[in-house]
Amino acid sequence: MQSKILLVLVVVLLAASITEAGRKRKNKGNKADRCIYKRDRSLGKPECIKGVMTFTLQLKSGPSNCTATVTKTKRCRNKECKYDVVSSECNQATNRMTKVMQLKEGGDETKCEKTITMEKRKCRNKAD
Repeated sequence: MQSKILLVLVVVLLAASITEAGRKRKNKGNKADRCIYKRDRSLGKPECIKGVMTFTLQLKSGPSNCTATVTKTKRCRNKECKYDVVSSECNQATNRMTKVMQLKEGGDETKCEKTITMEKRKCRNKAD
């Protein structure tokens, strides 16, 4: 009887230790060794120019070898840019649809690309 109780106790302790080990985070290194940056919100939202937005990050915390500011770029889509589809055809080399679009008349060329080429889905084979 005592051996059964002892066995049950060992199983319960083993299960508890396994679940506790699963909850622990993986070691990501010492936080003091990492450079942590924050975006300066006082400058407002970055503007999307020709599909790229640029913003500056200020050093929040980190060792002395971190740079004070970092400039990052991110791809974006300018909703003011409107395009007309010039051509849409299957690229036989990649078997993907290639779409060429030109900026609509009156579009701002300083903020928008004149011509955009996009590759989308796979080509559909038409049955004869």
